[in-house]
This record gives sequence, structure tokens and C-alpha cells, in this order.
Amino acid sequence: MQIARAAAHNADPTTGNASTTDAMGALAKGKGLEASADAHAQRQAQEILWPWVVFFGALHVAALYGAFLLFASARLLTIAYTALLFAAGGVGVTAGAHRLWCHRCYKATRPLRVLLVVMNTLAFQNHIHEWARDHRLHHKYTETDADPHNSTRGFFFSHVGWLLMRKHPHAQERAKLVDVSDIEQDEIVTFQKKYYRVLMPLICFIIPTIIPVYMWNET
Repeated sequence: MQIARAAAHNADPTTGNASTTDAMGALAKGKGLEASADAHAQRQAQEILWPWVVFFGALHVAALYGAFLLFASARLLTIAYTALLFAAGGVGVTAGAHRLWCHRCYKATRPLRVLLVVMNTLAFQNHIHEWARDHRLHHKYTETDADPHNSTRGFFFSHVGWLLMRKHPHAQERAKLVDVSDIEQDEIVTFQKKYYRVLMPLICFIIPTIIPVYMWNET
């Protein structure tokens, strides 16, 4: 007992303090790096994609002008045709990308899947693979930074803004981990994804414009 007390008495008290100081320094450094990484992630998540802002802005200005022409000079058949296209695009998103491919609420035959892919492309809400992946991500990480349209960032962001800003790094990381193997096995969806940059302009803009001009001489 006396030997132990003597050893304790003669021990260098600065050794323990130095170890504690080093540990606290390492902890503080780790927290600093973590805070720096979080700050960088937040800055990246707030980065506005200006080309998309300009494109979406021009698209909506053109839509407003189109709506004016629809009621000012378009034929009744064109008005009915526009309503039909609008409804078809909605079905392509809701019954197609959302209920069929994302949530697997029902099974569809090949012809129906082809039709839903065409209507989904008409809606111009990105290809089904990415739409379903982001929506699964939204359900799994609701109202966190991994949620692509995190509602805690505001009403505008959760409905429109998330399309005009770079995705949060957490969402980008988690997106790689979301299981979409079932979607990737659908060759129709894979075809849409592969050729989306060609299919979307054709189905959403070019063909719908050509049809009324050549079918019933719309001006």
C-alpha cells in the first residue's frame, strides 16, 4: 500500500493532463471538421441552378401566352385536345410513376405500361426511374436533409424550389442507397430513361404541336 502511495505521489501529474488535453483537442478538431462539412453541405444545398430558373421561367411565360391564345383564338377542338393532353400527363404521373412504379400498388400489362410511359413523358416530370427513386427517398427520409423536397425548408421549396436548386449532399448520398432494382428490371422504363432527352421533346412539345396544325388546320 505504501509503495503504491509513493508511486502515486511521485508520478508526473502533467502526463495525465497532457493526455486529456490531446483528447479534448482531437475532439474539438473533429467537431470543427464536422461543422465545416455541415456548413459546406448547407451552402451546396442552397446553390441555385440558374439555367433551370431561366428555363422554367421561360416555359411558364410561354404557357401563359399559350393559355391566352387558347381562349382568344384557338378552335374548340384544340381546347378539348389540350384538356385531354393535360389529363393524360396527370395520369402518367399519378397512375404511372407514382402508384405503379414507385409504390407497386397494382400490376399492369405491357401495353398499359407502354401507354403510361408515353403519358408520363408527356408530363415532363423527369423519367420514371428518377421520379420513383426520389419519391421513395422522400418517404424514407421525410422532412430531413435527405428528403429531396424537404417541407421544413418552406412551402415554395417543397413544391417548386427543389427543382431549381442543387440537391442537398445528404439526399445525393442516400439516393445511391435506395433500392430501385425492381424499376431497373422494367425494360420499358429503362428505354425511357436511356432516350429521355429525345423522347421528352418529341412527346411533350413537338408532336402535340404538329397534330392540331396538320389534323384540323389550327393556326
